[in-house]
Amino acid sequence: MNLRPQPNGVSRGAAGAPRFLSEFRALRAQCGCILAFQRGDFFEFMADDAPVVAMVLDIALTSIPDPETGARIPACGIPAPFGLPGTGLGAVSFVGSSSQYFEKLARARLPFAIALQSPADHGGYAWRIVATYGPDLHAAVLIGGAS
Repeated sequence: MNLRPQPNGVSRGAAGAPRFLSEFRALRAQCGCILAFQRGDFFEFMADDAPVVAMVLDIALTSIPDPETGARIPACGIPAPFGLPGTGLGAVSFVGSSSQYFEKLARARLPFAIALQSPADHGGYAWRIVATYGPDLHAAVLIGGAS
């Protein structure tokens, strides 16, 4: 992806969208399910995922601007504690305050994936899917690239 540095420090992809939106869209297409996308201290759910997640978790639904279309993209978020997901109790268990939210998604039998943020070699951040959870109560942890 051709990144252009921006005066405000936000990396932008070739089409001009903030890089996190480009990364979200690519990972969302890759996983084919609800995507919990870490941005700093939060896991964000965007686009078509956000209204469903907001309803199930009983959290506020907001929106963010889409610079490519000028439209608003539905969004909602939950706290992202420091720590990586693991497996337990036949589902995905998490460190800290996000566990109650992910457990609610699991109980609703909604498939989801988790993308964690880490510093990138080129500056800014990179994301990768580290775990997926299926509606059949099966968790697949993908930390370190293993599947």
